[in-house]
Amino acid sequence: MASEQLLQAYGVAPPAPQRISMAAVFAALLAAPLAWSAQLLVDYGLASHACFPKETPRQFFMRGWEWVGSAIVAINLACLAIAILAAIISFSIWRRTHEEAAGGHESALNIGLGRTRFFAIWGVWSGVWFALQILFATIAIFWVPPCGS
Repeated sequence: MASEQLLQAYGVAPPAPQRISMAAVFAALLAAPLAWSAQLLVDYGLASHACFPKETPRQFFMRGWEWVGSAIVAINLACLAIAILAAIISFSIWRRTHEEAAGGHESALNIGLGRTRFFAIWGVWSGVWFALQILFATIAIFWVPPCGS
């Protein structure tokens, strides 16, 4: 009640009712970087053990570890799908909250309006950039020999 009076005193409309939980916003925002981290760490762990089981590197995967190449591609494609989906969901959230920050940016900054849209647009860009990173890592799998030699 007091916050609405404060908003009216400054001539700012109260924020639109929030239809999207902040948990959903942050899940969409963080899904792409977490997918990239998982892709990087799991791929590194699998490939390094398959290529360097002891102190000397191997030219190809160890016997019995031939499945690692297919697993790495599958992991990368799953992480790429997560990053793209996170960008799409973030864009959807951004579009659904277009009325949240009506008014000038100065008043919105002072009272914290538009945070859902702010996080959603960062989720879009985060999803796009991390999807590109995962895509480039996936392409590199086909250009670089399995154990790098």
